[in-house]
Amino acid sequence: TVQRGDKKIGDKCNVTSDCGFDGAICAGDKKSTCQCLPELPASNHIDKCGKLAAINDSCFFNEQCEMTNLQTECREGHCVCRFEMTPFTKNDGSIACA
Repeated sequence: TVQRGDKKIGDKCNVTSDCGFDGAICAGDKKSTCQCLPELPASNHIDKCGKLAAINDSCFFNEQCEMTNLQTECREGHCVCRFEMTPFTKNDGSIACA
């Protein structure tokens, strides 16, 4: 197992192993900070990075869904419409909540 630090997203770091979460990279121009890898742009702004997720896609945390559609959340491992809204297919083939 790789030894990891305890730094969270936005914390200053020297090397990637300072960052204590999956999908992390220590990067920046002048002052390096723990960030999510470019291919994992969704973040909970603390310690999770993931791919963007659309309605019905699998997810691990809400921000993966919200970054694609603010009216969605991650529930039971999938992006679903929030509250009492239901998904529908728009004319362009994309799925939205109403």
